Amino acid sequence: MACQNLKRFVRSSTQKVATLLGLRPSDLEPISREPTPITPLPQPNSRFRNLREEDTARKVHKIDKEATPPQVEKFPRPKEDRTASPRSRYHPESKSTSPSVSVASSREIGVAAQYHPERYHPERYHPESKPSPSVSLDSYRENRVAAQYHPEPYHPERYHPESKSTSPSVSVASSRENRVAAQYSQEVEYSNAPIVIDCGSGYIKAGFASEDRPTTVFPTIVGRPRKGIVVGAAGRSSYVGEGAQSMRGVLSFKYPIDRGVVTDWDDMEKIWQHCFANELCVDPQLHPVLLTEIPNNPRANRERMTQIMFELFNVPAMYVTVQAILSLLSTGNLTGLAVDSGEGITNIVPIYEGYPLTYAINKLNLAGKDLNEYLMRLINQRGYSLSTTTEKELVRDMKETMCYVSQDFERELITAETRLSLESQFKLPDGNFIHIANERFICPEALFDPMVLGHKTGGLHFNINKSILKCDRDLQRNLYKKIVLAGGNTLFPGIEARLKTELSRLAPDYTVQILAERDRQYSVWKGGAALASLSTFENMYITNQEYYEVGPNIVNIKCF
Repeated sequence: MACQNLKRFVRSSTQKVATLLGLRPSDLEPISREPTPITPLPQPNSRFRNLREEDTARKVHKIDKEATPPQVEKFPRPKEDRTASPRSRYHPESKSTSPSVSVASSREIGVAAQYHPERYHPERYHPESKPSPSVSLDSYRENRVAAQYHPEPYHPERYHPESKSTSPSVSVASSRENRVAAQYSQEVEYSNAPIVIDCGSGYIKAGFASEDRPTTVFPTIVGRPRKGIVVGAAGRSSYVGEGAQSMRGVLSFKYPIDRGVVTDWDDMEKIWQHCFANELCVDPQLHPVLLTEIPNNPRANRERMTQIMFELFNVPAMYVTVQAILSLLSTGNLTGLAVDSGEGITNIVPIYEGYPLTYAINKLNLAGKDLNEYLMRLINQRGYSLSTTTEKELVRDMKETMCYVSQDFERELITAETRLSLESQFKLPDGNFIHIANERFICPEALFDPMVLGHKTGGLHFNINKSILKCDRDLQRNLYKKIVLAGGNTLFPGIEARLKTELSRLAPDYTVQILAERDRQYSVWKGGAALASLSTFENMYITNQEYYEVGPNIVNIKCF
């Protein structure tokens, strides 16, 4: 009953709502009596759960795989057959007669070489894989290493006898070896010790730059027979150096260098030929050559010197430099004033950072041979008669062993008249003696007073001061502090003290220092050896190729 009343109430309410809304009662459908069905949840063993489990399992497997990589056996160890060969022992599957190597065996060999490189030999596991006659990349590397550590001589077949192919075709590897061999053979040619030749008016000093002293020192003279051919001379028409000195009685001498300048190139060629062949015993084609020259040497002389070296002696490289620069370099200085007094000329050259200041150079035609003639004249005034070539050599020895420079010339003259201790005697080869006294210091006094020889150029100290005053004032102080004596004519005892005294009088505002080494007759050569030994000096050479491209004028371009 209650349900019917409820239904009736709902129906009447619906009609009222429809009337208010302007709708028909049929537009308002009644609520369905049947409840909406509910979709059940997926069961635990459904398809979605299986997918989630598979994804989780895949991730876990990946992590385990990254954390613990699978263990690989270093060496597979099948059942060993002691009677089998080493190759079949490790690779039983490769017992075929085919020379091909399987992929598995190559992998195993790679693993074996990785863990035991010192015991890995391909021919032990694969005897058929012996190298072919062609040179491999490894052999090419070995050739380069062998050529680097053994550059002289280099022979590829010494290290790889199998590379002696009889085929006329040249492989790429062999062409590379040829280029490497040519490269190292050229380096061997230039790696020989340079030869330094100091061309002096009186003596030639020559030797290798790797040594401390010149290998040979011989006179710059060429002797020829006075009358025809000398008996027992084997048809020789000329003699050079000591050979000419030993036959001075039957030869007439000629000096191809006069006052530092070459005057006879034919004789100069003979001297250089004698130096290479007889004194140094070398092939000039295998050694670079460093030659010396005086300051302001004529261009024609420099070009002729270069032409002879390249065209006659075929030297691989050469260089020409000023003697005064080398004498300063022998003391370890690049700035200073070099006083180079030798047999034929005295050069006073200011140098700044290795470059000569040509506008301040002074030359004196007062040197060793002038003092020799002066001493001979002084001795002849005592009643002796010295004039021959042999006697001139005796006077030279007398000057070098007995003369000295006095500190006060006037006082020394007075002392010589009252004291007999200054008198000395020189023994001649025949047993006789020559007695000299004040001639011992009168002869070197000509260096400070050239008027006794007829020169009006002033003394050595005067020209040194004159040369320094021509330079910039900021440079003068350094020049006074570094005055370097070089040459055999500066070997007189007391010359450095006397020179310092005279210069201090001329320049009282400056400190004067004289650098005089004991073996200063070789200062030029020592400086040349030091220069040629520098690794950076190799780029300064005039090469054979540059000479034939430019000509003799190349010496005026590269050597200054």
